[in-house]
Amino acid sequence: MPPADEAIPQPAQQLDAWLHDRAAFFEAWREETGSLQGWDFSEESLDILETLVRERFSEDVEVRTAKTSSFVQGAVWYVGETVRRNRAASWMFNPRHLAPAGPAPALFEGTRGQQDTPSMSGSVRGGGDGGIYPLGALVELFWEEDDAGERIEPRLRDILDCFD
Repeated sequence: MPPADEAIPQPAQQLDAWLHDRAAFFEAWREETGSLQGWDFSEESLDILETLVRERFSEDVEVRTAKTSSFVQGAVWYVGETVRRNRAASWMFNPRHLAPAGPAPALFEGTRGQQDTPSMSGSVRGGGDGGIYPLGALVELFWEEDDAGERIEPRLRDILDCFD
């Protein structure tokens, strides 16, 4: 029997396969949204996606619960691709921080929020080379306050402002 780490493909292999599948299914996802115009990976196209997300979900937990659905998977990919195409960012997936002592969960199969999902790596505003989660941007659309209790009105296009 192979060691447990071999049972789950390596993170880079999982990410590559997921990116390939999402790109291949983009046209079908676009048709599933019912909104066939405007999917050009521009900042404005994130407004179209934001409207669709807000129409389909009423709270952040619903988005996280649906993270394996074709709609949310396509939305995560679209947000990330928009960031990648418009900012100096790249895709990454490193679930080791979730399970440093054992096998890491597979892509989209963990139970801790968005940390088992792909993130965008690049020069993040304020310094550093951090990771920004497209799923997190979808979830945050339903937040009304920040960590300090200040009222916020999140927009999906705000993810672009995270990068220099």
